[in-house]
Amino acid sequence: PGLEPLLAGELGGLGLEARRLLDARKSPEPQKGLSAAARRENVRAAFAARPGLEGLRLLLVDDVTTTGATLRETARVLARAGAEVHAATFAMAVRRDLELSGVPGPPQEANAPEGGDAGMLPGPRASI
Repeated sequence: PGLEPLLAGELGGLGLEARRLLDARKSPEPQKGLSAAARRENVRAAFAARPGLEGLRLLLVDDVTTTGATLRETARVLARAGAEVHAATFAMAVRRDLELSGVPGPPQEANAPEGGDAGMLPGPRASI
């Protein structure tokens, strides 16, 4: 479910194929609330590559990358099956305490509110 049907349709329009290349070997626990180390352990050995991947160039797509544990593990499994793996993600979570002050923002608009922070994240820190 999720983005798969949309992505498959878009790729089909480009003459590319979207298909499942991995099977689940185990059902990992939900990742929410787990540390990065716990997430890595949670997905370790959770996937098996389907046959016939030798020599293929693959684009592995993750909808949201938090720590990268699932993306890394699936890329590792596909590469061990002989595929050349490239990865992309639609969104990436950032730390809640990521300091954004000093990061250049968009050009100021003529009707920007007092303080000139139109289009910027509220406050000096990003929040998720």
